[in-house]
Amino acid sequence: MHAYKAPLRDMRFLMNVRLAALEEGPLSRKEKAITHLQQALSLRPDHRETAQALENLLLTTGKSQELVDFYRAQLQLAADDSARTPALPTTADAMPSVR
Repeated sequence: MHAYKAPLRDMRFLMNVRLAALEEGPLSRKEKAITHLQQALSLRPDHRETAQALENLLLTTGKSQELVDFYRAQLQLAADDSARTPALPTTADAMPSVR
């Protein structure tokens, strides 16, 4: 990887996060906010704050299939069983009707 690509990726990540905040907040366009958060996570999949923001947005908009896909992707990021264990209670707590 060239030295200039990492800063460009970071800049695209930050711009997507900022656009998501604007879309969700003042512009009230949650669908576009979801898209920007997904794009940001594609650039930095291990960024917890962005993952949490996307999870919350998917929960509040009732995007069940996208939420399932998100949880699956998060579980795949976990390197071992000890890292996967904390994700499971979050999933159960987020969807009480599934219990």
